[in-house]
Formats: sequence, C-alpha cells, structure tokens
Amino acid sequence: MLLSEMYDELENLGGFTTDIEELSQEQIDFLEENDEYEIGIVDLLDIINDYSFNGAEICGLYNSVEELAENTLAELYDIPDNIVSYFDFEKFGNDLLMEEGYCELSDSRVAYIAF
Repeated sequence: MLLSEMYDELENLGGFTTDIEELSQEQIDFLEENDEYEIGIVDLLDIINDYSFNGAEICGLYNSVEELAENTLAELYDIPDNIVSYFDFEKFGNDLLMEEGYCELSDSRVAYIAF
C-alpha cells in the first residue's frame, strides 16, 4: 500500500498523528493489518509521516546496515570474494542511510522506501 494511502486512511479514521497514545484502536488495527514488513507501529508512523508523498511505498527491509551495504554492493559490482572481505560494510551502509529512501528503524533494521 502506498504510504500516502495509509496516511489518508489514518486521517479518515480520526486524524493522523505520530503519537501512538493518541491513536484509536481502529487506527492501530489498520496499521497492524497493513504492516506488511512487520516494522512496528511507531516506526511505521514515522515512515508515513516522512514519506507519504509522490507515490512512496516501502519496498524492502534489511536486517542491518551491513546487510543493506552487502546487497547494494553485490547488485552494483562483481567483486571477488578475496577482495570483498576488506570492505567496510558498516561504513558503506551508514553512508547509504544518508541517501533519501533508506530509513533506519528503532531495532536497527533498514527500510527501503521507493518513490
């Protein structure tokens, strides 16, 4: 589901807020039902707040910044195994987090948001 659609539905169910204490049970149920990547309500609200524009949607989830870096590097380059061990995946992953479209979650996983 597009993040803008989630925002609109939360508005229809009583108004959008990032404060979980202010959500109705109906809003919480909606978020839980539409949390496709099991991100969690607090992180999902932050993502909706930050990215509910231009057809943005969550398209992937990485278990860590290192996994994000490893997958990105593997998609872009064919680096031999004997060389890849010298690569600093944590630093590269943290640099990728500076790019728009990646959001580090409270449990250190990384959501990929496509526009």
